[in-house]
Amino acid sequence: MRKQWLTVLGAIAILTGCTQQTESEPLSTIPTEPVVYEDTGKTVIHAGYYGENKKVYINKGTSVKEAEKTNPDYEIETSYDYDGRKTEICVYTYNGEEKTLLKHETYAYDENGKIVTVESYDESETVISKAEKQEDGWHETDKDGNAIEASERDDAGNATTETNEDGSKTRTFRNTNNDILTKETYDKDGNLLETMECTYTANDRLPDNILIKDGTGATTEEYYLLRGNMRNDEMYNRYFKMSDSENSVMNIEDTYDETSGLIQSSIMTNVENGETIIELYTYIK
Repeated sequence: MRKQWLTVLGAIAILTGCTQQTESEPLSTIPTEPVVYEDTGKTVIHAGYYGENKKVYINKGTSVKEAEKTNPDYEIETSYDYDGRKTEICVYTYNGEEKTLLKHETYAYDENGKIVTVESYDESETVISKAEKQEDGWHETDKDGNAIEASERDDAGNATTETNEDGSKTRTFRNTNNDILTKETYDKDGNLLETMECTYTANDRLPDNILIKDGTGATTEEYYLLRGNMRNDEMYNRYFKMSDSENSVMNIEDTYDETSGLIQSSIMTNVENGETIIELYTYIK
């Protein structure tokens, strides 16, 4: 259960995301008309912001106060345009005091809001690859402009396939909010071992339902989210198995800003072994 739940919610938590400094002020994500969100348990006016910073702590304590005494395992920064589309995203990892860039990408869209260009950068801000969406699919070039094998990408421009050292692979597809929709696991011979499917309520980051299937497509487990009530800007949610609806397998404690309704922190605890993922959020407005 440890590996599966840290994989399921941990993968949802650990997305990819750097906010590149520019001379001009970034465009705000505040819409022309205020948008009312009710999925946090109360009606709030969602504040606009230019970017989001998220720090992820894995087993660094059971409270926000304890986690903040250490370096995060991951730090994610994401920038957005006026329409709320991601324009830049970076993810860093920490090894003790050492901070390492894992990924840095920028995104461009056509007049219809479809992703058309993805550029990847190294630590020195040098472009190392450029992917462009054309009529026949994605085309990719290296830093010298030479054509290379194009990565498979989802509708949000994210590369979908990751190959492990043993030759096994995972294919992950996300929505425009970077939430995982499906995740497929293959062995080194290309055989499908498992599929995870997630469904969401609009504007929410937690899946309402998580369906696990084996390589034949048969359902092996299903998890559902039992939402709690908002009290003093805090909400407690729990995940249960369909096969065991009496005992929760994951408890989640979320804290929201009183004014904007934006999430400030999330503590996700695996009930069966006590392991914890803590996320801390700050916003660039």
